[in-house]
Amino acid sequence: MMIDNAGIAGPVVNVITPFRAPRAKVFKTWTDATLIPKWFMVVPGYLPALATVDLRELGGWKITVRPEPDKNHTTLEGNFLDVKPNEHLTYSWRGNVAGGEYLTLVDVRFEDDGEGSLLRLSHGVFESEPDRAAHEGGWNKCLQGLHALLEGT
Repeated sequence: MMIDNAGIAGPVVNVITPFRAPRAKVFKTWTDATLIPKWFMVVPGYLPALATVDLRELGGWKITVRPEPDKNHTTLEGNFLDVKPNEHLTYSWRGNVAGGEYLTLVDVRFEDDGEGSLLRLSHGVFESEPDRAAHEGGWNKCLQGLHALLEGT
């Protein structure tokens, strides 16, 4: 099954964030199953996420977010549709987030930016603005964790 958002208008999360790290390091941290638990939803009250990654086209990925002490863990999963190491990822995103079941598309671009890099993330299309906003809030928490890990803070 191919997910194609071409021609579909609707709410989409769009985030652009700079890093002081080179794009190869940002890409590795984004895709390495041993590093994902160190930045993905690293917030008070959560156990480290569980992650698996098969980084190839049609390879699968899975991240289980584990709020503590709540036993209602959330599993996010999908398949890579396009993999260009250190440059670009497109993958499907399935999961139950904020009380809704979602099947969307994530597109991430890794670019040089002076001595550092730039990450461009697009995630959607969502059915409503509240759905988009909930996912944007989650991505902002994750990107804060990614910045902290890459910058050693």
